[in-house]
Amino acid sequence: MRRFKLNKHPSATTAEITTVLQGSPDLYEVGLSCIGDRKRYDLTLVKDTIRFPLLTDLRIDNIPQHMALQILSNIFAPSLRTLRVTLPEDPRNNTLPAIASLIPTMKAVASDALVIDVTIGGFLYGISIGDLSLAFTCDASRSDAGELAKVLFGWLGSHLGGHVMDRPVTLSLENCFTGSLCIDWLNSCAKVTKLRLWQTIPILSLHLWKNALLSLSNPNALSPTGWLLPHLEILETNLVWEGGNSDLVNMISARQSAANHSSQPEERTPTMSPRSLREIRLSYGGNKVSEEDLPEIDFMRAIRNAAVDANIYWSGVIWEE
Repeated sequence: MRRFKLNKHPSATTAEITTVLQGSPDLYEVGLSCIGDRKRYDLTLVKDTIRFPLLTDLRIDNIPQHMALQILSNIFAPSLRTLRVTLPEDPRNNTLPAIASLIPTMKAVASDALVIDVTIGGFLYGISIGDLSLAFTCDASRSDAGELAKVLFGWLGSHLGGHVMDRPVTLSLENCFTGSLCIDWLNSCAKVTKLRLWQTIPILSLHLWKNALLSLSNPNALSPTGWLLPHLEILETNLVWEGGNSDLVNMISARQSAANHSSQPEERTPTMSPRSLREIRLSYGGNKVSEEDLPEIDFMRAIRNAAVDANIYWSGVIWEE
């Protein structure tokens, strides 16, 4: 057997799955998703007894925590090239220590990555570095959502090394209205060059994003760099409804103005001004059925004036009046 995938199984137990894995050393791919084992007990296994010398792809998605820990803490997979783990519980107490044995493999998986993707949104937060992806369930509206992501980022940084974690970062905030809390901690530990602000629940009001946009519109006295995300160059968002979004226009205008009235910094300094945005990618996030509707012309003109010389896109196509 070269491939083992089990999805939406309501009663498979940890013992049964472990037995299958231990007896299948020639597997190249393993995928476990949405399994309903409710028997919470630990099996006594010797470390590295789930051995996969040929395994290249391991994906674990929304399986019980005890099952995931049993597998991750005992697996040996030196050829792994893709590792994706999404779990439904706080990882700080058990999960991160359990996967510590996979650190050498994780380093290899992440070594060729060009960008780090940090996503906080809805009920999930996670970090992807190339084909290494770790994600956990969390209500992103909670005040500690950013703290949980910070712990994960710090853990990866301490184990993978600075040469990996110094990559440019894409930060995605999806339905995450405490965005300013999530953004702040990244200033001191990462170089965010792309920001994605996204809403997938059209019935919610744009004013819920107001604090996040305002925090990006002015220097922050509590930030060690002055402006939040001073290296930001690409903005992608669907926070555009009927009538546009004046807070978005104001944010773009403020950052472009600050950038154009200061020299562009090559290194972090305590009074760093923001870089100029070079791309602004907009799309519609309101209640219309079709996303292909043309944007409101007055709003797009306001964006054009605020953006100075940045390229502006609407639904993936460069915008020209």
